[in-house]
Amino acid sequence: VGGGSSSGDAVNFATVGVDQLDAAIVLQSPAEVIVAEPAESEASPVPITESASDGNLVRQSAHVPSPSPLNDSHAIKRSASASVSKTHSAAGGPGSVTHHWLRLTTEHKGIDTDYGVRGMHVLDHGSVAIYGTLPRVRGAGTGTGTGAGVAAVDASNVYSQDLGDVDEKRPDYVSVKSWNPSPLLAELYCDVRDAPEAVTKPLKYVSMNKMNMGVRIEAFLEKLPLNQRKPSFLHGWKKRYFKATDGNLFYYDDKKTERASGFIKLAGSHIRRVGDRQIQVADKREKFMMLRTQTKGEASEWTAALEQESVILTSDELHFLNLRAVIVDLGSSTIRAGIAYENAYPQMIFPSVIAVHKREGAPPTRKLGIEALHPNMRDLGKVYYPFRPSAGVNKSTSANAQDLVFIFNHVFEYLHVEPRQFKVIVAVSQFMTQGDKEVLMNVLLEQFGAQAVYVQEQSILSMYSYHETTGVVVDIGERIDIVPVDQGFVVEAGVSRLPYGGRALTDSLMRLLTETGHRYFSEIEMYIARYLKEQAAFVALNYDSTVSAVEANPHRYTKTIDVEKFSLPDKAKTIPLITERFDCTEGLFNPRAMLHKDNPGVHELIHKAVQACSIDARKDLYRNIFLSGGTTKLPGFAERLERELSALVPASVLVQVHAHPDRQHAAFAGAAIAAGLSTFD
Repeated sequence: VGGGSSSGDAVNFATVGVDQLDAAIVLQSPAEVIVAEPAESEASPVPITESASDGNLVRQSAHVPSPSPLNDSHAIKRSASASVSKTHSAAGGPGSVTHHWLRLTTEHKGIDTDYGVRGMHVLDHGSVAIYGTLPRVRGAGTGTGTGAGVAAVDASNVYSQDLGDVDEKRPDYVSVKSWNPSPLLAELYCDVRDAPEAVTKPLKYVSMNKMNMGVRIEAFLEKLPLNQRKPSFLHGWKKRYFKATDGNLFYYDDKKTERASGFIKLAGSHIRRVGDRQIQVADKREKFMMLRTQTKGEASEWTAALEQESVILTSDELHFLNLRAVIVDLGSSTIRAGIAYENAYPQMIFPSVIAVHKREGAPPTRKLGIEALHPNMRDLGKVYYPFRPSAGVNKSTSANAQDLVFIFNHVFEYLHVEPRQFKVIVAVSQFMTQGDKEVLMNVLLEQFGAQAVYVQEQSILSMYSYHETTGVVVDIGERIDIVPVDQGFVVEAGVSRLPYGGRALTDSLMRLLTETGHRYFSEIEMYIARYLKEQAAFVALNYDSTVSAVEANPHRYTKTIDVEKFSLPDKAKTIPLITERFDCTEGLFNPRAMLHKDNPGVHELIHKAVQACSIDARKDLYRNIFLSGGTTKLPGFAERLERELSALVPASVLVQVHAHPDRQHAAFAGAAIAAGLSTFD
């Protein structure tokens, strides 16, 4: 069946069953391979016989006199760069050996897969055929050829590529078990912002001169239009009556007017003196206003007053200060937490994972978030995801009281808050059972002594983040939630909840990466695929036309991701992606073909949700499609969703998809808005 280019007998291997393990191949029926290797001395090579019997690989030679079981030295290891097997070719006189490389590739179900191991080649996953190569070494009694041959029982699905003689050693791959993902996780979980200092301090540290003291200063001043530094022919200095109060600078047409013509926020603004009589007020949103006084002394007085007013809390900030609420979003993949304030943003984000290392005679060691995924904890402890839905029929989570205490203790310590002085708002998955919610309430109220606890589903809080009471919430994180809301009430008949989402897309990308030689199969390696997805994946507006465009110009759609700084197990420095960028996301709209899920696409679920509502509300619902969750941030998702929905409704129906730029934190933002309502207490 094919040897090298020279004469000599080719060696044929028997077909055997194979079970591929993480670190070994178990041969289920005998097979024998003759491999010639140089002896330890300078003498001619000594033939070594390797045979398989009863699940063990037996080596017999002058140097290994007794049988030895299959061990790491003979292990089948994943290789993401070349996936080649080491063979020998002649390069001189008898006994001289140089390295030669051979790549063996199989095609199974449309996927090319490379495997390699010394003395044999495994062509597929699971119990399949095994094939082999035999190098010809001069002087070893196996012929006089100098090539490397491939011998196979059935070569219909196998081809080989001779990579030639190379001097380099085979790359030294890092075991997945010893790989430290901390640098990668630090990039995945870095989207945080600090809270204002006033809302993080205990009440006793908020001085009274930072509270609202009424009108601090008022007088006639001259002003220029917003964001204009110098007067122009049409827009010059205008005289207005100004009042500095409650952290704002209001201006009126005259002194007797009750309604202000406009204002600029002073709280948190930057006050700067310009010349003798001009003052610039720049707020936190980079808007500024130029003021001009009558005298130099008046300018000094106003500058001092405005600087004092800039550190005063506004009415909204005073509300949050008095409210003192902590928000915790318990996601199945990510936990977000922070103190509630106006336009709140998470102050801490970490993976929703716990590791427990139990030892005899000592209390167990528990780690949370990134620390739980450290190689030592993965190796010694049990790693689990407490808020991930189970694979059972009820899809419930596995969180318990001990986990909740551990998580909330970490949150309160990180935020430097005393839980007895705060209310707690918790966003939870729809899969959390009523019993789990009761345990959650008991932990916060009884063990931590929180002032009050408000528990709400993430999809409902996401609706609050858009300041709307009617619409369809499309919440896609690791799961998919489609929730229609009419005038603040959930229409249960239209609710769709699926236990897959962004995680399924990541898993799809992992499978697609095997075609390119990057094999990431373990739970910890899934974070690599997730990083690649967030960096390069997009949703094709039209899948078929995008495939054609890629075939016509693949370079235009190729994106290479730099991963050298993460020291990946396969030592990859860059990973190029082409069709994988949009193939992995197509499952959102075509789950049957791409994800092998017997469910409708997300656009069909939304259409079903709207049709379950009253006829009078349907037009408003189609105009109010609100996105939430990190998966909806995929480029092109909102446009594709709007297009697919428009194809399902009459032309007279307007479909509008609303996508907030920070919609990955929609549930957290919605909780902050709920906390700011006057009815929250």
